[in-house]
Amino acid sequence: MKKKFDDIFESTRYTKALKVISDERKKQRNEMKDLERDLSLIKSRAENVQQLVRERDECKEKREEIGEKIKRYENVVKDSDERLSVGVYFYHAQ
Repeated sequence: MKKKFDDIFESTRYTKALKVISDERKKQRNEMKDLERDLSLIKSRAENVQQLVRERDECKEKREEIGEKIKRYENVVKDSDERLSVGVYFYHAQ
């Protein structure tokens, strides 16, 4: 009789251990899915950040180019003003 009880209790412990292992596997699978989803989201955000950095750099370059053009145009206007002033002065001097 004791042998039967021991076998039953041992079988129950084995079944409980299998249940614990099974539950732990499910838990780990769910955690893995969550981590994979998080990783995918992080990758997507990293790609967005890289795109924004590229766009920022392009804007900086364009701003510098525009700044250079403005300086050139300011010099053209300054030269034109000087020529106009000389021409007006010369015209009035005659």
